Amino acid sequence: MSFTLTYGDRKSLRAIFDSQYASSETNPPAAMFLDDGPFLGELFPNDWKLPGLKAALDSQHVRQLLSESSLPSPSDKDPLSVDSKIFRYIPHRRCLINYEIRGTSIDHHLVGKLFATPEGASRSYETLTLLAANKATADCAPRPITLDQALGLVIMERIEGRQLSEILDDTEARGIRESVIGSAAELLAQIHTLKYNDESPSSMASSGESLRRLHAQIPSRAAATAA
Repeated sequence: MSFTLTYGDRKSLRAIFDSQYASSETNPPAAMFLDDGPFLGELFPNDWKLPGLKAALDSQHVRQLLSESSLPSPSDKDPLSVDSKIFRYIPHRRCLINYEIRGTSIDHHLVGKLFATPEGASRSYETLTLLAANKATADCAPRPITLDQALGLVIMERIEGRQLSEILDDTEARGIRESVIGSAAELLAQIHTLKYNDESPSSMASSGESLRRLHAQIPSRAAATAA
């Protein structure tokens, strides 16, 4: 059992508790308001800004979403099991979830990204769809699998790779480590500021090539320490 504690203005937190949790009759309670803090304590996976979190972690709900997507539908001969594990959770903002999908003939590892608003999820899904459909950027972004707009959830393919910490562990020279971190930071910044325009394939091609060059620099710079 774990709680998310939010400290802030007493009046604001009280208003959140009253509007979101005061009428709840669950046992244990979904949330508590502690006037001494003041604190708002939410029993995980309750999150007043991410109301879809509980459903996004529910195997039956995700199973139903995937049965309606481009993945094979579950059946008596090929039942789907869905195991979820949180990658990263930023309370009241977003959550990244790893889904392990198993059946008699399929085995998928997918990633779910839960947004605080349906609009954020829709924008993410549309962006990934455009990137996946363009040859210049198809290998730079995961293919979107499905969108649950009401939930604020986008499920996408997982791109395999190495953790940055693993690369740094194999890199002893301080200067090279700093160079690797710099390249990774630049790559991340470009991904999050990428501007797409479906009427400008040349612009998208340029962005995709820039991302590929930066991505290639990270392991090559780390490998330079072995020379």
